[in-house]
Amino acid sequence: MVDTTQIEVDTATAERLIALAGDVPVSAYLAALSDTAENQLALDRGAQAFDRVTSTPGIREAFVHDFGLQGSATTRAT
Repeated sequence: MVDTTQIEVDTATAERLIALAGDVPVSAYLAALSDTAENQLALDRGAQAFDRVTSTPGIREAFVHDFGLQGSATTRAT
């Protein structure tokens, strides 16, 4: 059995969640919404890390040298 807890929201928000969930139980909809938000946060953090790394002088050029513009080993310059 899954542990559950209640979350109180105003009636208008509850109605919006029910409408958005459609045929899916609201609990499943909220779980999927949470997963999506967590995934987006991870992507944002990854993009920020990528920006930090690639702003270091020479990193992008070294990557292109080793892997090519597409990032594929098959385009590797020899």
